[in-house]
Amino acid sequence: MKILHIIGGVASLALGLYIIIRQVKIFFKGQQDNLGFSIKLLAGGIASLILGIALLSEYLVN
Repeated sequence: MKILHIIGGVASLALGLYIIIRQVKIFFKGQQDNLGFSIKLLAGGIASLILGIALLSEYLVN
C-alpha cells in the first residue's frame, strides 16, 4: 500500500502544479472566462496539490 501513496502523491502533486501554473498564466494574460470556471479550476489545482502533500507525508510518517 505504501507504493500507492508514493505514486498517488507524486501524480497529485504533478497534476496540481500543472493546473496551477496553467491557470496563473491565463490570469496574467487576462483570458479568464466570465462563469468562474478558471477560479474553480485553480481551486481544484490547489486541492490536488494539498492531496499530494498529504499522501506523501502519510507515507513518510508511517
